[in-house]
Amino acid sequence: PAHHTLADVGRAVNAAHDLDLSDAAWRGLFTRNPDRRDEVLTVLGNGSVSDGRSVRIYGDNKVVIVSDAHAPFMDRAAIDRACDIIVQEQPTIVILNGDMIDFYALSRYDKQPDRVLELQEELDSCIGHVLRPLRQAAQGADMYYINGNHEERLLRYVHAHPEISSLKALSLPSLLRLSEFNIEHVDYSIELNESVVIPRAHRAQVGGGRSVHGEPERIRYGACVVMGHVHRVARIQTRTRHGMVWGIEAGCLCSLAPEYDPAPDWAHGMAIVESTESGTEGREVVL
Repeated sequence: PAHHTLADVGRAVNAAHDLDLSDAAWRGLFTRNPDRRDEVLTVLGNGSVSDGRSVRIYGDNKVVIVSDAHAPFMDRAAIDRACDIIVQEQPTIVILNGDMIDFYALSRYDKQPDRVLELQEELDSCIGHVLRPLRQAAQGADMYYINGNHEERLLRYVHAHPEISSLKALSLPSLLRLSEFNIEHVDYSIELNESVVIPRAHRAQVGGGRSVHGEPERIRYGACVVMGHVHRVARIQTRTRHGMVWGIEAGCLCSLAPEYDPAPDWAHGMAIVESTESGTEGREVVL
């Protein structure tokens, strides 16, 4: 799908409907007047709108969501299985929902002496063993990369050194060469047809399904949720005044035996969402 800013959408709708509204007027109309939504969607078709931090995607799409590879501590076999499923499912969109790289070298926590790596090693591992195979499996699909809390390790480190913080070469898209893989970077979240939210999630609760159930501000208002971060595979379903909604914890692609916890309740997994204007279906996949 084509990518648009709100200003691009306004200009397109002006042209399609013989209107003469300014960019500023269209921004206000788009956000404050839902009765104009159909006009925007008529022009967009299968398209997307970005506000700089989040992306809204419209139209009929099959979407694969993976997260938490934590390169260089990824599980290569789990990534291979995820790639096989992507090839089989032929999604139109693939979302990398955070923590695809660990940034262990930039962590503020105490480090295991035998686990310390150079930052370049982590970047090369993520590029070569995570991004490249996923992109090769998802040929033809639009791909998005959402920040997770481990990507924020880079942001915190750069912000703590203001003398280098303005260098574009130190941004995540630059360091991971996202443009070479045709991957779009997203700061916060992606919405599918305003009914499914794939958020950057930082909160974790004990037990499968409890973390996604802890997204009440979204579920209460009728949005389904797919989240990463907790490394568990689970699906919950509940009824709200807007109807049935569901939430999925999409598992992880990292090692299931980290040195700090040899037996965590994690599972390799991913999520698949089929989203249309008339409704959505989401399922979790255990790898």
